[in-house]
Amino acid sequence: GLEMDDFVSGPRELLLKLVEENYPLPQKPNVFP
Repeated sequence: GLEMDDFVSGPRELLLKLVEENYPLPQKPNVFP
C-alpha cells in the first residue's frame, strides 16, 4: 500500500542523499578531472 511505499521510499531517499554527499559517485564528468 501507500503506507509501505512511503515507509520505504522515505528512508531510501535519505540514504541516497547521505551517500551522495559523503561518497560522490563518478557519474558527473566535472567531479573528476
